[in-house]
Amino acid sequence: MRGRIAAIWGLTFREALRSRLFSLAIGFVGCLVLMVTPYAHATLGDPIAVIKHLGLAAASLVSITVVMVAGSTFLQKEFTRKTIYLLLARPLRRWEFLAGKFLGLTSVATTLYGLMVVAVIGYAGLLEGRPDWRLLWVVPYGISELAIVSAITILFSAIVVTPVLNGMFAFGIWIVGRSHPWLTTTVESSSLPILRFILPIIPDLSALQVADGLMYDEIPGVIHAAAGLGYGITFGLGLVMLAATLRGLADIP
Repeated sequence: MRGRIAAIWGLTFREALRSRLFSLAIGFVGCLVLMVTPYAHATLGDPIAVIKHLGLAAASLVSITVVMVAGSTFLQKEFTRKTIYLLLARPLRRWEFLAGKFLGLTSVATTLYGLMVVAVIGYAGLLEGRPDWRLLWVVPYGISELAIVSAITILFSAIVVTPVLNGMFAFGIWIVGRSHPWLTTTVESSSLPILRFILPIIPDLSALQVADGLMYDEIPGVIHAAAGLGYGITFGLGLVMLAATLRGLADIP
């Protein structure tokens, strides 16, 4: 069982690393940070803080975009390239296939996100005179968010046939998850019972945003970071298991 999941995991990871999307994402963030440097020095505030803010935000957004694009199209690619039939020739269960894809997508997105965060820290360190390693605290929370978004795209791949709709639904849930405090306030002031039912199943992605606090020496701590990472992995695996019970992947036994 673990061997089959690891095989799907490795194939997904290597395929994503070889794709142009991975290289373009790193190049885009690098160019963006370089382009905003003159603007940052023209602001009234701390220009290095502006570069850190924009760099970390760009790293997060680009990583999420890569996950949405790769996750929403992975099933279609498997059928188009007919590689799915090679997988079906093996004793592969549906949940093993999806779990391997989930781990592969999350791993490659984590690699991409980690590289971009380190690049932002290094570039800001060159301008500031010393690297701000506190920013590495964003990594476990970023991994948690990437795991949740990966699982969401896999879930919708088991429901929605069109990759475009899959990406749109995943993007919509990501936006709502980032706006979770506003959603909570709206639900508490609403009299519609269905909203109170929907709220617990929407991931609270706003709780995973710690970059702003780090700029003001608000270090989350190891326990808090571990809890944030565990939240994303647990939520993501739950969505993957839900996807495995749906009939959208009926061709996989």
